Amino acid sequence: MSTATRWMELYSYVDSFLKDGRYNDAIEMAKKSLELAEHALFPKNNMIAASVDKIALIYFAIGQYKLAEPYLLRALAMREKQFGSDHVNVVSSLNNLALLYKSQGQYELAESYYFRASRNYYLAYPQCAKDHLADWASTIDNQAMLFYEQGKYAKAEEEFKFLRSILWDSLVLKHPDVAAKCLSTLSAICRKTGRTSEAEAYEKQAANIRANKR
Repeated sequence: MSTATRWMELYSYVDSFLKDGRYNDAIEMAKKSLELAEHALFPKNNMIAASVDKIALIYFAIGQYKLAEPYLLRALAMREKQFGSDHVNVVSSLNNLALLYKSQGQYELAESYYFRASRNYYLAYPQCAKDHLADWASTIDNQAMLFYEQGKYAKAEEEFKFLRSILWDSLVLKHPDVAAKCLSTLSAICRKTGRTSEAEAYEKQAANIRANKR
């Protein structure tokens, strides 16, 4: 059995354990997959980064944020070394760290990682509008929600400007669920700022998008 095949087998066990809620077993198996990848594969191999990510996300899922953080930082460092810090392939690591820090109430750190993630998408425009549109829009929505939760409503709304002016038609056509979620966020912002009629208009648009999807 090749190293890659053995790694994939171990990785599949991780997912199986997670489905059964066996988080300790999942962590142990994920660490075995990481050890295998580290000893048998090149340092830049994506299997190493995938194992590191998996361990981090399991720890995150069970609320062990301090244990998740070093693995997320390691995954980011690996991808930055392989692709460069401004590359779109680094965005998933940036978003994971943003979510981690947001969950701990470290909003400034979360903002900085969401900002970098959005920036990387902008730098890859227009190609990423074809290849990563749903993920880009979700990053924008997550950053807007971070501002919203801090009462920074103007900044939250500002996040959607480029999306609504340039990418919106494609988003509604290709990823209606993501578009509807963005509209729901905009509606919440409007209600918080006393703009009820605008909020209702956004809610109506979201409902129409969901209805047309069926």
